[in-house]
Amino acid sequence: MNTHLDTLQSSVYEAQRQLIPDSEDVTIDNLGLKLEGKRARPKMLVDVFKEHNEKMKQLVNKDFSEGTLERYETALMHTISFLQWKFKISDIDIQELNHEFVTEMEFWLKSVRNVSHNTAVKYINNVKKIINICLKNGWLNKDPFLGYKMNKREVVLEILTEEEITTMGAKIFATDSLAFIRDLFLFNCYTGLAYADVKN
Repeated sequence: MNTHLDTLQSSVYEAQRQLIPDSEDVTIDNLGLKLEGKRARPKMLVDVFKEHNEKMKQLVNKDFSEGTLERYETALMHTISFLQWKFKISDIDIQELNHEFVTEMEFWLKSVRNVSHNTAVKYINNVKKIINICLKNGWLNKDPFLGYKMNKREVVLEILTEEEITTMGAKIFATDSLAFIRDLFLFNCYTGLAYADVKN
């Protein structure tokens, strides 16, 4: 019996030793799976993303704005759509993420979703934050964003002339809702208030 217990103890220590380099949590469940020759349930990108967004939702108006949460929810939606488009899956093991995943997602955003360069950068940066959480928690060994660069491009804004603003103000619309939208836009022009402030 003592020999059997010693052997079992050695097996547990060996399972623990194997879990650490694999960045898997050393828990009783994971040790049990390792002893049985099974792999612990992998960390999945969409699961981590959803958990992040749920925590963010609870901190709205404390640490984050509703707009920030909305951007992350949209980024999550795009991530799920990309996984279905590229791999025909609904989620992916974070260990399978690599440089190709990032560049293909950028391509998908610009081509299939038809978003601008700067908008693609924003969504990719949202995904990058989720990857950083995985790296900091020790769930991921290699950063798929290593060597990847995507900088925002300067946007040249077209400024309306006084004549154009006057023409817009005099325009008669078929519906009251269009006239109301025009009035809000002109109010922004004259006051310099941000759209979010006028909306609130």
